[in-house]
Amino acid sequence: MCPSHHRGLKPSWVVAPLCLPQLRFAGSGACSVQGGRFFGWLLSWPLCWAAQLSPLNWPAFAQLFASVTSLRLTNRLPSTMSFSHPGDDDAKRAASCADDTPTLTSTLSSSVTGAAPPVLEIPTPATEDVPRPGTTVGYLNSRARHAANVAIAAAEIATDVGEAHKTLIENHRRLFLENAFGLNVDGTSLGEDFMPKKQFRSVKSVEQYKQMVRILSRWGDDEFVKNASAKCDAANDFRRFRRQNKTGYMYSKDFYVQDRELVDGSFKKVLVKRSDNSIVSDMLSVFDVIDEAHRGGGHMGIDRTLQATKPMYHSPTQELVTIYCSLCYVCQEKTPVIPARKGAKKPIISSAFRDRFQVDLIDMRTCRRKNEYGVWMRWILAVKDHSTGLIYLSSLPFKAARFVAYELERFFGFVGYPQIFHTDNGKEFIAKKVVELLKKNNPHCYPIRGRPRTPRDQGSVESGNKTVQRILKSIESERRQQGLDDNWTLFLGQVMACCNSHSTRLKYSVSAYEAVFGQKLNTPVSCSVDELRKCTSIADRLRICPDERLQAYVEESEIVSCKDDDSSDEEDSDEEDSLEDDANAGRGRDDEDIEDDDYVDYAGDYANDAVAHVHHAVKGNAKEDDDNAGHVDFGDF
Repeated sequence: MCPSHHRGLKPSWVVAPLCLPQLRFAGSGACSVQGGRFFGWLLSWPLCWAAQLSPLNWPAFAQLFASVTSLRLTNRLPSTMSFSHPGDDDAKRAASCADDTPTLTSTLSSSVTGAAPPVLEIPTPATEDVPRPGTTVGYLNSRARHAANVAIAAAEIATDVGEAHKTLIENHRRLFLENAFGLNVDGTSLGEDFMPKKQFRSVKSVEQYKQMVRILSRWGDDEFVKNASAKCDAANDFRRFRRQNKTGYMYSKDFYVQDRELVDGSFKKVLVKRSDNSIVSDMLSVFDVIDEAHRGGGHMGIDRTLQATKPMYHSPTQELVTIYCSLCYVCQEKTPVIPARKGAKKPIISSAFRDRFQVDLIDMRTCRRKNEYGVWMRWILAVKDHSTGLIYLSSLPFKAARFVAYELERFFGFVGYPQIFHTDNGKEFIAKKVVELLKKNNPHCYPIRGRPRTPRDQGSVESGNKTVQRILKSIESERRQQGLDDNWTLFLGQVMACCNSHSTRLKYSVSAYEAVFGQKLNTPVSCSVDELRKCTSIADRLRICPDERLQAYVEESEIVSCKDDDSSDEEDSDEEDSLEDDANAGRGRDDEDIEDDDYVDYAGDYANDAVAHVHHAVKGNAKEDDDNAGHVDFGDF
């Protein structure tokens, strides 16, 4: 029996609800012209039932919702536009669009009373301001104005945060100089009461450093002075200078001065230790040396910071690094390290790379973040080689076997499959999808599992997880102090670099990266990182940091000329135009198309992205519901 014949009801109450799901009831009486089909369908049946018992003009009521549907499709209202009662949050957005978009008040009143609904006319914008489908000019302009205002506020806040971070660095420098050498920031002494008991012979005072550089710069070559005749004026000048500065005999045995060219073409005199060709620093510059190594290593501690300064620098010692780390504001926020206990009852022995890979997940649900694709990430997949300690990290949206299998296939496709695949008892590791992946691609890979609730069975990766979390929190804290985005999905590569590049101070200790690939992660250089960042070409790189192998490779391959060319500094406008034309041609567009519809096609997206990112920078990540977090269906891998 047809439901429309039940109790004599009209058949319209069956068909009409098909129009109602076009509305979404978003709390406080607000309804938006999008989605919400479930709640619209759920509430439509009581409304339609009541329509049969009330003197409501049902044809006009159905025409109302038909008008709403056609309004969205034909007049191209924004999908995020909503019409709410006064006092609702969505009323502000509706008010911003009131100039260009009519409301539904007249339509609602006329439809209920039975009159024909008026024609909704949207003003047609100019040709050059035609918006892309789904937007209106007023709504787009309001978003752009809002984005500009928020960006200005964010720039002011970023400036204040940058100044605050500089103040922290200067305070750290001041405390380090007071505790290590009893000096002010300008190099003046604080007095005998502040002089430390420990004297560091590897670090020279500013006056002594300048004196050594002055003497050794004019000291001359010993062979030339010894073999030159008494009538040689140059040799006589060197002999006269040596008689006046006899301390140079002691300096010349251990040190020499080297002229190093900077990016701007000027030269800088550097004091170098003869035994290992390491750079000697004065008391005011040793802080910068330690700070560069400590921050580059992810605040890993005293031993690893000291190891990062060697063999390039001679002055940093363990005592100086200890003083620096004790005053580091990021290291002070760390959780104290638990003292190491006795070794494993039954240690696992692995003699070669890929003998055994241990895999585990790190829970990041309390601080989930969106990656570059807009997907919420809640877990970190950690893969560690048991022999070399090489660590691979990847973010996962959910603790599911299909995501684990996808990331493992990518990683194993690069480094190869292990002999033993060692995991805990988690369902995401022992699922059929992961096991089939291993058996299908490499039948020689044997998966094993640890005992339930016994993390020490895979203690190597568990220990690596602690190191990963320590570095991750340190980098987050440092970026937060600098006013940068602390989204951990953006710098997992930096965390991996810190974990795989560190080594101990033992004689034959090497990093995990060097043990696997046979070379260091970062190429050894003879200048500071700040000087390298100023280089804009390979010629600048070879000038400030000579490298015979790189220079020979560049010249043989004819990559770029290492000689200075005056014309290279001048901007070639024709070349820039040609490059831009090539880029546009690759997208199938020409210059006229870019000028005509660049604002139309991309201004709305730019405004939305600017508001989203600036709100994140100013207010941080707001806690959102999982259901409204932009779920993406990855499908089956």
